[in-house]
Amino acid sequence: MKTTTSYLFIVGILGALTAGIVSDWLVKRKGVKFSRRFIAVISMSMIGALILLAAVTTSNVVVVISLIVAHFFYLPSVITSFATCVDIGGDNAGTVAGIMNCFGQLGAFFMAVVFGKIVDINHSFTTPLFILAGVLFAGSLLWFFVNAGRTILNIKVS
Repeated sequence: MKTTTSYLFIVGILGALTAGIVSDWLVKRKGVKFSRRFIAVISMSMIGALILLAAVTTSNVVVVISLIVAHFFYLPSVITSFATCVDIGGDNAGTVAGIMNCFGQLGAFFMAVVFGKIVDINHSFTTPLFILAGVLFAGSLLWFFVNAGRTILNIKVS
């Protein structure tokens, strides 16, 4: 199990480095709007597909591998989310990132409570994984409405 945990963090580091390199390359080639959307949509869709694979398989090895590979795609989605906050926030990037992080943490809190209740009712961890995959697919589609090339208004209060 210690080795599996090490693989998880090694894959995470590789995912973060890859995200940075690919993001910088795409921003130079295609612009901010396309690059942020592309990375977020691909990474969240891949996480959703890998979580779905973990839900439907009966092999513990496939579950572990799919979750480790999902972690590779998790960090690019997080890095892209915070980079988008900087892109659209400008001078207010901290506020935008704080609001995003607040709602993300609220979602994580309620997810833990609701998923626990679902497991209690169904006596299975499969149903929450299906829901999580659905939320990830919906989130990836919502990225088509995010325009990282457009900044929010900078309103100064005296």
